[in-house]
Amino acid sequence: HIQGQLWSKRIVQLDTAKLYAMSADQNDNFEARVQNILGEINRSGNIILYLNDFNSAIQTQNTGRISLFSLLQQSVSSGNLRIIGAITPREYHSLENTAATFLNQFTTITVAETNQEETTHILHNESLISEMKDGLFFPFPSIESIYKYSLEYFQQDAMPQRAIKLL
Repeated sequence: HIQGQLWSKRIVQLDTAKLYAMSADQNDNFEARVQNILGEINRSGNIILYLNDFNSAIQTQNTGRISLFSLLQQSVSSGNLRIIGAITPREYHSLENTAATFLNQFTTITVAETNQEETTHILHNESLISEMKDGLFFPFPSIESIYKYSLEYFQQDAMPQRAIKLL
């Protein structure tokens, strides 16, 4: 059933940090830039917006500047925008009081953390990318150590993200 709904859709990631930085660097009108992006998404009719840092997009509502949150909220409420937002359970619960109405418009899907074997496999793939891109080589024992140390030093994130940060 889900495959049929997603068959003709494209998932496009919006880099919110880059969006804010570009607007600040170019003295650009942030609201106009976001409205242009949302307009293109609406016109295409087949795009699902992916926000890897969903928490930051929502938290901008209290910054005193035009917020991505308010612009997204308008589009989501009108039914013109579909969003996939990545957020940790801790971040989600911290937003329940400040953005409950907005969050209620989404279906929550909980994805379990990866185990050691899955994380090590992901790290191995990421290390191959680093090897090709940056010329860095990671012996297998170091990948196992990265998993171990990420458990200790990056406790705020879920696996495999915490291990990828350390890599």
